[in-house]
Amino acid sequence: MATAQEALFELRKDEPLKLRIYLDRSIMEIYANGRQCITQRVWPTRRDSVEVRLFSSAGAAKVKVLDAWDMAPSNPY
Repeated sequence: MATAQEALFELRKDEPLKLRIYLDRSIMEIYANGRQCITQRVWPTRRDSVEVRLFSSAGAAKVKVLDAWDMAPSNPY
């Protein structure tokens, strides 16, 4: 099972990084600036594992906007 994915992504000059992250049970999709996508299947070890964390490993980062929504199930059965 993969524990991490990496993809080369270069920002254009003065372009802010905009991420859209979708987490739907065991599928996580991350879209970067509408130009790149990474999809990963994740298997939370606990039922209450519903957390997403952001971090920077190459220096300081500032989160300007963070929105989160609950998704309605597409198949309630």
